[in-house]
Amino acid sequence: EGMHEVPLNGEDYVGFIDLLVEIAPNTYAMYDYKYSNNVDRYLESGQLSVYKRKFEELNPSKKIEKLYFVFAPKLRIRQKKTETIEQFRNRLRAQLSEVDVRVIAVPFSQEKVEEYEATIREIKRTKEFKRNVTKLCDWCEYKDYCIKGETWMLYKKGE
Repeated sequence: EGMHEVPLNGEDYVGFIDLLVEIAPNTYAMYDYKYSNNVDRYLESGQLSVYKRKFEELNPSKKIEKLYFVFAPKLRIRQKKTETIEQFRNRLRAQLSEVDVRVIAVPFSQEKVEEYEATIREIKRTKEFKRNVTKLCDWCEYKDYCIKGETWMLYKKGE
C-alpha cells in the first residue's frame, strides 16, 4: 500500500521517493529501498532528510513524520556450470530464506539538508569544472573520453 516512485521535481532537484505511506491525514512515513550490504554508509547520508524537506516544500499541506531505509542484502551467488537452472533457483531460494531485510529508522537532520543546499550553491557558483578522477569514474558514461585526455567534451565557461 502507499504511493510508489513519488517524483520530487524542483528547481535544483530531481528525485523519487520509493514509497510514501499515509500514517495520519496528510502525514506520511517515507521508505527508501537499498539493495546493499553497506548499511553504515547509507545511514550517514542526508538523502532522506533532503527528500523530506523537498517533499514538504513541494506539498506544503503534507508532512513526512518518519524516515526509513529498507535494506535488502546483496547475495553473491552465481549459477555453477554444473547445475541446471532449476538447481540454481533452488539454491538461490535457500540463500534468500536466510537473509534478513532490515528496516531502519533514520532521524531527520537539518545539518544534512544545509550541507546539501551549500553544495548546490557552490555548484551554481562554479565556473570551471576540472577533471576529478575517482573510483566513481567507473560509473560515468564519459569515462573513456575523460580519462584518455579527450577535452572536446569539457565545458569552457561553466555552460
